[in-house]
Amino acid sequence: MLVTVVLAAIVTVTTPVLSSHMRRLEVERTALELAQVLRHGRARAVMHASPVVWRWNAQTRTGRLKETAEGKLQDVPGRFAASGPLPVSYAVRVTSDTPPGDDILFRPNGTSESSMISLESSGHTYTLTVDAGTGHVAIARGTPKS
Repeated sequence: MLVTVVLAAIVTVTTPVLSSHMRRLEVERTALELAQVLRHGRARAVMHASPVVWRWNAQTRTGRLKETAEGKLQDVPGRFAASGPLPVSYAVRVTSDTPPGDDILFRPNGTSESSMISLESSGHTYTLTVDAGTGHVAIARGTPKS
């Protein structure tokens, strides 16, 4: 009987902690998958000597790599060319120097536009930053300090 009471108390105390930890890990996994797509875009731009754009679609909640082929902007094929759709519980904010502000341009020389993507859900925030000079994609927990 005492063992049952102790186990019930442990479960009651640890459940909220584990639940919060699982939500944080879900947001982190999403940020890592998004970073993988962005890094693939940079590598493809360098490898093919052609600009690649990551475009966020707020309606479908997806991000997709695009490149110019035959004079048109077309989807990049392959497994690592798209992210999402992200759950509606995620707040996504994209800021970029590339008009209209929700595109991230990767140039053939490895550089990019200065860009930032913020993912937030259940009080957990991850920020992806694309360095303009190198195109390097960094992930940080929390919001960046201005």
